[in-house]
Formats: sequence, structure tokens, C-alpha cells
Amino acid sequence: MTHLILTLNTYLQKPLSEGVIGIYMKILNLLEALANSKLVKAWEVAAQKRVLNYEARQTIRELSRLSDKELNDIGITRAQIYEIAYNKSLCR
Repeated sequence: MTHLILTLNTYLQKPLSEGVIGIYMKILNLLEALANSKLVKAWEVAAQKRVLNYEARQTIRELSRLSDKELNDIGITRAQIYEIAYNKSLCR
């Protein structure tokens, strides 16, 4: 706490009262609680799912552009494209 007061005093170039420090501490505690909240965790999971879904769609788009001969050369059929794309994204 003393280090925080000294740091803020130096940064702001004027002495801070304990009341102002209390407000800063409450804000910091609120931000820390928010970072650990279930809502933020759910948002992170949703963001990860969006990324995986984007990668799967990208894989589908790229494989769909190949000809049947090119797909056959790499050992897959056109019917397997969706399965491959989504299994690839779920394995990460």
C-alpha cells in the first residue's frame, strides 16, 4: 500500500489522501473480480469457439476448391470435407 501511494504521488506530482487510495484500491479490486467472473470466462470460451469455427469454415472453403482428383490424391472424398474440418478444429 505504501509503495502504491509513493508511486501515485510521484506520477501525479501531488500527495494523495488515504480516501483517494481507497477508491483506487476499490477500482482495482473490482477489475480483478471482473477478470475472474463467470461472465468473462464464458465470453472467453465463446471467443475460442468462434475461432475454431472460423478455422473449420476456412478448411472447408480450401478443401472445396480442390478437384475430385486432387482430393483423391490426398486420400479424402468430398463427403469427408466437413468431418475433417470440424474434427481438426475440435482436436486443438
